[in-house]
Amino acid sequence: DALAAVGSSYTLMTFLTSILLGLCMGSGAAISMQYGSGEQDRMRQSVFQSFALIAGISLAVNLLVYLGLNGILWVLRVPVEIRPLMKQYLVMIFGGIFATFLYNYFANLLRAIGNSVVPLLFLAVSAVLTCVLVAFLIIYVMYKGLPNLSWELLTTEPSYLADKIGIYPDILNTIYIVLATLVVVLPLGVGAAIYLTEYAQNKKLVAVIEYAAETLSGIPSIIYGLVGMMFFCEFLGMGTCLKAGSLTLVIMNLPTIMRTTQESLKTVPQSYREGAFGLGAGKWRVIRTVVFPGCVDGIITGCILAVGRILGETAALLYTAGFAHDAYNLIDGLGESGATLTVALYVYAKEQGEFEVAFAIASILMMLALLINLSATLVGKYYKKRREV
Repeated sequence: DALAAVGSSYTLMTFLTSILLGLCMGSGAAISMQYGSGEQDRMRQSVFQSFALIAGISLAVNLLVYLGLNGILWVLRVPVEIRPLMKQYLVMIFGGIFATFLYNYFANLLRAIGNSVVPLLFLAVSAVLTCVLVAFLIIYVMYKGLPNLSWELLTTEPSYLADKIGIYPDILNTIYIVLATLVVVLPLGVGAAIYLTEYAQNKKLVAVIEYAAETLSGIPSIIYGLVGMMFFCEFLGMGTCLKAGSLTLVIMNLPTIMRTTQESLKTVPQSYREGAFGLGAGKWRVIRTVVFPGCVDGIITGCILAVGRILGETAALLYTAGFAHDAYNLIDGLGESGATLTVALYVYAKEQGEFEVAFAIASILMMLALLINLSATLVGKYYKKRREV
C-alpha cells in the first residue's frame, strides 16, 4: 500500500508538472512573438496575465494539497503508521512543482524577450531563486541525514539475522566502480579527443563522430543499463557484477570525457602549435609539451565532474551491477554483484522503507557532490594561475 501510494503521488506530480511546464513554454512562445513584432504593450500585458494564471493554478494546487493531506492519504489508502512521512513527501513534491514552475517560467520569459531591460530583473530573480532552491535542498538533506549517520553505520555490514544495517560494503563497491570506470574511460576519452582534434584529417568523419557523441550524451541512463545488461551480462556472460556496471558507465561517460577534452584542446591558440613546429618539434612532442599544459585545467576539471556523474548513477547499475551488500577486496569485488551508495539509497527508501538510512546515504552523496565540485573549481584555478605565471 505504501509503495502504491508513493507511485500514485509520483504520477500525479508528473502530470501536474507537465501541465505547468506546457503553460510556461506556451506563454514564453506567445511573449516571444509579441516582442518580435514590436508589440511592447501586449507583451507586458501577457507577462503579467500568464504569470497570474500559472502562479494561481500552482498555488491553488499546493493549497488544496496542504489543506487536504489527510483526505488524499485516505484516498490513496496509506497506512496510518507512515502517514507523517507521506505528508512530508507530498509537501515536498508539490512544493517542488511550484518551484519548478517559477524557474521554468522565468527561464522561458528570459529567452522570449531577448535583449532588453526587463531580462535583467528576471535574471536576478532566477539567480536568487536558484540559490534558494540549492540551499534548501542541501540544508534539508543534511538536516534529515546527518543525525542518522554513525560510525557503526559506516563500518558494518548489513545482517538480517542480527537486525543490523550498515553501508560499508556499499562504500567499497562505490570506490571500486569509480576506479574501474576511470581506468578505462580516461585513456579512451582523452586519446580519442587528441586524435580527433590533432590528427584526424577527414573533417566530415570528425563531424559525424562528434554528432554521435553528442547524441549518446542525451540518451537516458536506463537505456544504457538495458544495453549493458543484454551485452555485458548476457552476451559476454559476465553476469550481474561490478565489472559489467563499470563497463556500462564507461560507455555512458566516454562521450562526455571526449567532448570536454576536445573543447579544452581547441582553446589552445594555433599559433602555439605553429611556433613549436617552427622550432623543429614533432607532432607528439608539441601535443605533450605545448598543447597539454595549455589546457590541462579543462581536462582535469572534466574528469573530476565525470566522477560526480559516476557516483550519482543509479538506473544503469540497477540492471548491471546488482543489489548485493557484501564486502570483497578490489579484485574479487569486480566479479561479484554489489550495490553502490546510490543503488543502496534506492533499495532502502523504495524497497525497505528505511528512510532514515536513505537520508543518511543521501547526505553522504551530497557531501561528495559538494567536494567534487569544489575540487574541480580549485583545480581549475590552480592550473590557470600556474599557466599565467
